[in-house]
Amino acid sequence: MSRKTLYTFIGLAAVAAISVFGVKNDFGLGRNMEMMINLMRVVSTEYVDTLTADKIMRYGADGIMRNLDPYCTFLSEEEMKEFREEIEADNSEDNERIEREMERLRRRQQRR
Repeated sequence: MSRKTLYTFIGLAAVAAISVFGVKNDFGLGRNMEMMINLMRVVSTEYVDTLTADKIMRYGADGIMRNLDPYCTFLSEEEMKEFREEIEADNSEDNERIEREMERLRRRQQRR
C-alpha cells in the first residue's frame, strides 16, 4: 500500500471517528483509527477475493459518506480532477458570455 493511500485512509478514519465520537475523546479516536487500519489489513490479506488497497479505501470512504447525509460524497483524485476541469470549462464559457455582454454594453454606452 502506498503512503499516500495509507495517509488518505488514516485521514478518512479520523473523520469518521471524529464524527462519531467527537474531538474530546482523543483516546477513543486513536483506538478507532487503529481498528480501521486493522480492519483494512485483515480484509486485504484474508478476504476471499483479491482487493487492492485503493478499492478497500474507496469502499470505506463510500460507506462513511453514505451514512452522513445525502449531500456528502467522496471523490477520488481522478474524479476530483475531472470535476475541476468541468467546472473550469463551465466558468470559461460563462466568462466569455459575460465579456461579450460587457463589450456590447460598452458599445451601447459609447453611442450615447
